[in-house]
Amino acid sequence: MLAQRIITLRRQRLTGKHIALETGLSPATVSRILKRAGLSRMKDIAPAEPVVRYEYAEPGGLIHLDIKGGVCGRGRQSNMTIKRSRCPTSLSANARLF
Repeated sequence: MLAQRIITLRRQRLTGKHIALETGLSPATVSRILKRAGLSRMKDIAPAEPVVRYEYAEPGGLIHLDIKGGVCGRGRQSNMTIKRSRCPTSLSANARLF
């Protein structure tokens, strides 16, 4: 049957346009058959793998280090200045630990 061939080609991860060229049918017909079979989108063939997340045994296991240094007249937006009294001077301008 033609619908079974279209589904087989889709499971080989061919697009609807490529299936239409392979079978000689119009893209609209191929799209209609794929929608009826529940395979109209690529993610319907094989769902995406879950995201790998890093977990730490204790809180604070990951340290965030901000190295942009875009405050107190440094960086891209230096025309937007901050009063010098608010600028931290104890830490270096390029490495601030938050």
